Amino acid sequence: MTFEISLVDDTVEWVDGADSWQQEGPMTTFFATDEGRGRLDAWAVKLASYRTDRLVRIRRAQSRAEAGTIEPVGAATTMLSRVTGGPDRRGRLTA
Repeated sequence: MTFEISLVDDTVEWVDGADSWQQEGPMTTFFATDEGRGRLDAWAVKLASYRTDRLVRIRRAQSRAEAGTIEPVGAATTMLSRVTGGPDRRGRLTA
């Protein structure tokens, strides 16, 4: 799975091979898990971290090859807002 990361400076970055992400203090970190479990555990591997205050959007896709025509997977697009409490373990925004 791939995540498309939109940053405040209008750049877009990709995290390939990530299954999930989690906010860790001031950082948002992307993880790979075995067999696509999507759950974070002791065997999850950190792939990339970004400062949460620099993120505008996180969007999940099956692969980067779909870049021109990415269709979100389920409720995969998350708009980050400073008004909320931030994303939970599954990437959902909490109040």
